[in-house]
Amino acid sequence: MESKSTSKTTKKAAASITIPKGKLNNDAIAAIMTPLGTNSYNPWSTVEVDTLDRNTTDNYLKIVNQCRFFYKRDPLSSTTINKLVDLGVTDIVMSRENLSDNVYRVFDALKPKLKEFAQLMAHEYLLSGLVVPEIEFTPVTKEQLNAYNIKKYTTLTLPTTMWIRDPATITINSSLLGPKVSYYVSVPDKLVSFITSGGTYPDGTKDVDLYNNLLVSYPQFVTQVNDGAKKVLLNNDNIFRRKPQSYEPYPIPYLESALEALQHKRNLRRMDYSVASRVISAILLFRLGDKDFPLTEDNADSLAELKNQVLWRDGQGNNVERIFQLFANHTLQIDWIMPDIGALISDSKYTEINQEILFALGMPRIIITGESEKSNTSTPEYAMMSPAKTMENFRSHIVQVLSYIVNEVARQNSFNSAPDISFEPINISAFKDFFAALSTLYKNGNISRTTFDNALGINWNDEVNQKEEEDKLMQEKQIGSFAPQPFSPAPTVPNSDQPSTPTDSQNPAGNNQNAPKPTDNLPK
Repeated sequence: MESKSTSKTTKKAAASITIPKGKLNNDAIAAIMTPLGTNSYNPWSTVEVDTLDRNTTDNYLKIVNQCRFFYKRDPLSSTTINKLVDLGVTDIVMSRENLSDNVYRVFDALKPKLKEFAQLMAHEYLLSGLVVPEIEFTPVTKEQLNAYNIKKYTTLTLPTTMWIRDPATITINSSLLGPKVSYYVSVPDKLVSFITSGGTYPDGTKDVDLYNNLLVSYPQFVTQVNDGAKKVLLNNDNIFRRKPQSYEPYPIPYLESALEALQHKRNLRRMDYSVASRVISAILLFRLGDKDFPLTEDNADSLAELKNQVLWRDGQGNNVERIFQLFANHTLQIDWIMPDIGALISDSKYTEINQEILFALGMPRIIITGESEKSNTSTPEYAMMSPAKTMENFRSHIVQVLSYIVNEVARQNSFNSAPDISFEPINISAFKDFFAALSTLYKNGNISRTTFDNALGINWNDEVNQKEEEDKLMQEKQIGSFAPQPFSPAPTVPNSDQPSTPTDSQNPAGNNQNAPKPTDNLPK
């Protein structure tokens, strides 16, 4: 009965695929493959492209979260972003044209905070591609101005709070007319409850001062939240994005092109973790007896005694030694059963994927590690050309925000003008080439002493004052201005034309008329 049933089932299944007689044509092949295609999935189908749709807010936030994860976990990603920020955000340069000394001191005192804010913007630009800066200007008291080393004014309005909004709270809508987009900030439920209750958190605690600050700084925002708005339009002209495309309003994070390679590298690490866990959990197999000397009932106690020895050792809680002693007869055999750890020990599997990540990031190896993959194959000047363009892109956006800040400071404090803001150039040349070019500019009178010293990290004013003190001390101690040379003239006594008695250290040749002259040994 069973065989007949099986035969009927087989015939029924076979009847579902009809193979035409003679030569197979395209219709016949399609008839054979159709039942298989309906129950299988081809990940490399030409119909469906392997892409991640990111035209919505949710998908953009997923990409940002992945970029943040790999920035924290992957050394290549974190080092590349940190290098770009550290090298790209150089010292801020402010022009002194049309500024009085007192006004210039005000702006010069803001440099440290402006540079710190510039670093935050550059970091967010690379990590998420969306920078929403918020600057709050408030009056500053005289005591606070003293901390800025500003003595002239009793009160000023300065940027006391500079921060960046989380891109996860921002929604971008494309405009139907032109390239301009609209930015909306999502209001968290906790903040809605805080505002509508007049400064009370959901847990019952109150912060009236914070609520009053919101009323003063963002009155329109508080009014819209009280009216029931869940998203508020941002009137902020300082927002900038990284590489926005014509077909989507959201920016492209710097790490997005490397995400697939980073995920593959993460899977390789998971494989290593799995192999390592199996190595840690290796099995120690004890066998007593073999085919020639089998374990019999008479010596079965040997196995129990061996088991007790091992269990006693494991139960001590300090099983850290690499070698331990067992007592048994010649029939005992101990084997370690371990998986193959060749894939775990070899790091060659990461070479190709790391190279692919570096290609996606556009960062040469010589900038990250200080060395190239092959000797004498790269120079910092050529290697930095692509990263320098990346740095110039976010520098141009950041300069606009910093210019807005100094112009707003000038407007609110009724200054006549504001300084022009720029960054110091990115130095990507070898030091000897840079110094040679700098020296040429100085010798031709195209740069000042201050600029020359600043380029080498030296403060010219400090050096001049130090030289003045040293000259006074050397005159008191009767020390020459320069280190003596073998044929230096004898030093003179101050306020006298008579030479002093030279010493060997000051003038080794002394006043000996028979001392050799520098030209005596020259050919006639």
